[in-house]
Amino acid sequence: MHHHASLRAMLPLLAFTGLFVLVYAGEPVKYGFLLIYMEEHLKLSPAVRGAVIGVQPFIELLIMPFSIGLGRRLGNVWLMCIAAALGVFANLCFALWPSATGMFAGQVLMTARTETRRQA
Repeated sequence: MHHHASLRAMLPLLAFTGLFVLVYAGEPVKYGFLLIYMEEHLKLSPAVRGAVIGVQPFIELLIMPFSIGLGRRLGNVWLMCIAAALGVFANLCFALWPSATGMFAGQVLMTARTETRRQA
């Protein structure tokens, strides 16, 4: 006889799975749809769209020493929590801030998330 877990017992697993998908699926979704969103909905020029996407390597260079020091000070678990929070805030910027400034803010936060996660 098989016993099925109740939905209440599975809530922590479902919450973790949902957060995992939101945190780690953000990067591919961003590259797949952010340019389309900026072009069709925000009507940003190609130069601005390119700048938003192209700012990532520059930001990574600036954040790298900071994230290494943060990782040594806080440890991997806290670093992953920070990376998750940065990813959530980045996606919120992309979704809720309908301007070039919001796209840059989201990109900076997403870059910080990527670099923080890399150091963990």
